[in-house]
Amino acid sequence: MHFRVLYPPLVCVTPPTTSVSPVATTFQGQAALDQVNNSSYWDTFTFNPIRESTVSRAMTTRYFADLNEYAESDVVIIGAGSCGLSTAYMLAKDRPDLKIAIIEASVSPGGGAWLGGQLFSAMVMRKPAEKFLDEINVPYEDEGDYVVVKHAALFTSTLLSKVISFPNVKLFNATAVEDLITRKEADGTIRVAGVVTNWTLVSMHHDDQSCMDPNTINARVVISTTGHDGPFGAFSVKRLVSMGSLEKLGGMRGLDMQTAEDAIVKNTREVTPGLVVGGMELAEIDGANRMGPTFGAMALSGVKAAQETQTALQSIPRYVDDFMASWPQREVIVGDTIRVEPLRREHSNDLATFLAGRENAGMWTYFVEGPYEDTEEFEKAIDEKIRSEDPAFYVIVLKQTGKAVGCLSYLNINREFRSIEVGFVLFSPDLKRSKAATEAQYLFAKNAFESLGYRRYQWRCHSLNTPSRNAALRLGFTFEGILRQDTIQKGRNRDTAFHSILDKEWPATKAVFEAWLDKTNFDQNGNQRKSLNQLRNEL
Repeated sequence: MHFRVLYPPLVCVTPPTTSVSPVATTFQGQAALDQVNNSSYWDTFTFNPIRESTVSRAMTTRYFADLNEYAESDVVIIGAGSCGLSTAYMLAKDRPDLKIAIIEASVSPGGGAWLGGQLFSAMVMRKPAEKFLDEINVPYEDEGDYVVVKHAALFTSTLLSKVISFPNVKLFNATAVEDLITRKEADGTIRVAGVVTNWTLVSMHHDDQSCMDPNTINARVVISTTGHDGPFGAFSVKRLVSMGSLEKLGGMRGLDMQTAEDAIVKNTREVTPGLVVGGMELAEIDGANRMGPTFGAMALSGVKAAQETQTALQSIPRYVDDFMASWPQREVIVGDTIRVEPLRREHSNDLATFLAGRENAGMWTYFVEGPYEDTEEFEKAIDEKIRSEDPAFYVIVLKQTGKAVGCLSYLNINREFRSIEVGFVLFSPDLKRSKAATEAQYLFAKNAFESLGYRRYQWRCHSLNTPSRNAALRLGFTFEGILRQDTIQKGRNRDTAFHSILDKEWPATKAVFEAWLDKTNFDQNGNQRKSLNQLRNEL
């Protein structure tokens, strides 16, 4: 479900219920559960051994890796209250290519959404905010114009668990934002370009300690959802006034639920270039009323903030780190059913069975080279390919038989711009339209993005080569267009069709590949249950 069409109200859909035991799910199967429930299990129970330094390294290596990874983010969200978490959920779900950092001053994220009003348990949301509850599968009681969640903690814990489960989100809690990074644009306007951070405890003791310089995170867009005025509240908008980007704050007015929630959602916006503001922080800018213990506007302001952010991102190119991709190494890439390994002389006999000889001439119709009717000529071509660095040639070997059944190559390798092409795709009849063929394409792409560090993974083919163009689309490549009269091939004009996968698209493409390759996607006869396109539409 997408919230691009959430406001105004949609028809309510009751969240599905489940009868699966949480305990059974935890222990993954009845046999394991029976073992744990057996009293004798606890008589000999012990944890696996560990050394204290191992624990220390497990934490620190991961945390500092996260600091390094998110030092350059697409989006930074200040404040992990109900609005900030709702924003993070919608952004991370709709845009898996975005790198999203959440900065929360408290040890415990969630802001004031762990309880309702005056420390009461229940949470009230006016309609149409129940649509967001449906989206994250939080049950509620329908009271007509509003709904009630039995405990606010159910909403917050569910939302929080979903947000931090996204692979493109990192929550830095116990961390305060002390300032905003700004840049002067060509027209003289000031753009917010990131945040200045410090440990919260350090921020609280600047008056009585020293040597407390901060850290920084660059971002294309900053989203501030720090709440109304308070110790850390309305931080960003107060800073805008002190730096001269806003003349003054309107100041939050008294409580009026009827008008407050509409005003907060409608006015969620980019208040200055690079800074989107949502939630109760807006009331301090606009002089809107406070709403008290009703939380619908917090969730829907988060939804709108995500939309406003996506609009803002369109005008801000992503910063590209200044490093060169790696040259493809002549290493074996191992999968479940196949190996992709560098081309060697001993592969030539296997390859000749489907690439050499007059009977295989049709394999070379759309290639610059070939056909090879003579075995000696074919082996000479293999020797040349073994020595080649660009293209770098590989073969696909079935693990079960050790037989080479296909070819791939990396070519047009540009380490500086981090662009690489997959080509020389030639599959034997045994490999075509098989699970192994798709696995080979997955492994080759994964290696290019994750091991070698390329930004663009390209697929080119003759515009008349319909099977190749269809294969590119099936595998998740985006068709970019046709370069007319690109070259002359075997005495004939060639128009070239271009396709690509970008690094920002790879996480979603990878998820589709892995869902398709999962053994549960195949029946006992090895037939797929869902196609790549079906899974792509679902995921």
